[in-house]
Amino acid sequence: MLKRDLTQARETIALQKNTLRELEEQNKIVKIAEAVALSKEDKRAVKLKINEFIREIDKCIATLSD
Repeated sequence: MLKRDLTQARETIALQKNTLRELEEQNKIVKIAEAVALSKEDKRAVKLKINEFIREIDKCIATLSD
């Protein structure tokens, strides 16, 4: 009886872990969707920042290549 209870508890834990992973993934998607819903000015600022990061990364790659 205890072994059966242990097996059931383990199955329940596994299901809960899967549910937690799915909820975390949904949370990430919601956060991304909220980020996309920016105003035009905010989008422009984000694009400029991304371009700045890309330039910095390119400089780092060039330095490492030398």
